[in-house]
Amino acid sequence: MSEPPSKRARWVDFHCHLDLYSDHAELIAECDRERVATLAVTTTPKAWERNRELATDAVLVRVALGLHPQLVAERENELPIFERYLPDARYVGEIGLDAGPRFYRSFPAQERVFERVLRACAEQGGKILTVHSVRAVSKVLNHIEGAL
Repeated sequence: MSEPPSKRARWVDFHCHLDLYSDHAELIAECDRERVATLAVTTTPKAWERNRELATDAVLVRVALGLHPQLVAERENELPIFERYLPDARYVGEIGLDAGPRFYRSFPAQERVFERVLRACAEQGGKILTVHSVRAVSKVLNHIEGAL
C-alpha cells in the first residue's frame, strides 16, 4: 500500500544543517508542509540529541549523527559521544575529509576520526552515511573500501 499523496515527498534534501538555522521548529514544519524529505546532518555529536528531539514528530525530517571534518581539530574529543549515540542513529553525517587549504593542517586527525567512525558503522551495520569530501576523493574512497 502506498502513502497518501499528502505524506509523499515532492522534493528531497539530503544535506540540511538544521542546527545552523535560528528557528528549528519552523524549518521542520516547513519541510513537512512543503513535502521536502530532509536529512538533517549534524556538525557535532553534541548537536544530535537536540536535533533528534526537535524532529521527533516530523513526518519527513530525519536526523543524522555527525562530526564534521572541518570541526575535527576542535571537536575530536567528542568522538566518545559520537560512539555512545551511534547505536540509536540510523543516519550518520556529516562525516568525511576536507583537504582544502583552511583545514589541511587537521587532515591526520580527520583521517583518524573518519576511520574510527567508518569502522564503528561497519561493525554495527545498517547505517546510511552522508560523506563530506573536499580535495580528498581518493582518500575518502580508500577509507570506505577499507572499512567494508
